This record gives sequence, structure tokens and C-alpha cells, in this order.
Amino acid sequence: MEWYEISQGNAARQPTIFFQFIAGWIAFNALYSSDGSPVDGDRALLKRYARRLDVQDLHRSLFDSDRKYQDAMRVLARKRILDTRYDDSEGTSPSMPGAEIMSGRSAGQVLLAIYQVRSNLLHGGKHPGNPRDAEVVGASHLIISKLMASEIDAIARWEL
Repeated sequence: MEWYEISQGNAARQPTIFFQFIAGWIAFNALYSSDGSPVDGDRALLKRYARRLDVQDLHRSLFDSDRKYQDAMRVLARKRILDTRYDDSEGTSPSMPGAEIMSGRSAGQVLLAIYQVRSNLLHGGKHPGNPRDAEVVGASHLIISKLMASEIDAIARWEL
């Protein structure tokens, strides 16, 4: 119900990081999906994007040199990002679907974790009043923003 109340303008405080992330994701989705056919599906297109050598190099460079990027990575790596469409409140499932970052140097693992954050948000599994959700969404937003900034700079240089 929180999201509905916000959509109606009935929230005292608008959770801007959630909206920034969604806007950023729309732009990021346009960027990574430009390399393939929509028939492939978002996840497949994202994996293809993450395998590009320039994306891997950019991710590693940011990982090695950018403190905010490193902090955002730690937030996402701290705990596996579960697929919130599955209920395991009993703790009985040893392998809940989701995404886990085993190596922060892997662009693919990081982007799939962010994709899971996006999916959870769009399917009602992230809530504006939850501090952990805001932290995870904020970290995801920072990472895709830094990746996109570099891509946008490269496109601008190419167009000159």
C-alpha cells in the first residue's frame, strides 16, 4: 500500500532514491539492450552487456579506484539479494532464487544482483519505509549511474 499512497501524492516524504533508481534503470536498460534483440529478454541482454570487455574493464577500474563504488559494492555483497517473490519465512529452502556477489570484480555478478534489486522493486518486494531496501536501492543506483556516465562520455567523444 505504501507505493499506492506515494503514487497518489499522500506520502509525507517522497523516497527519491527509489524514483532515481527506476529512472536510472530505464536509461541503463536502453543502454544495455541496444546491443541485441528484445526477443533475447532483459536478463540475457544484461549478461551479454556484462561480458563486453570494455564493461568488464570499466567495472574493474571503478572497483579499484572509486571509493563510493567500492562502498556500494560492499552493500550489495554483504548479503545475497533474494528473489522476494518466493516466501521462505520458515528458512527451509537451502537455495532461494536470487543473486549473490561472490567476486566484486565480476561485472556479471554485480549487474545480475542489481537486476534482482530492480525485479524485487518492480514486483513489490522493496519498500520505501525499509532502511535496508533504501540502502540496497541506493547502492544499485550509484553503480549503474557510474557505469552509464562513462558510457555516455564515450558516446559524446565518438559523436564529436
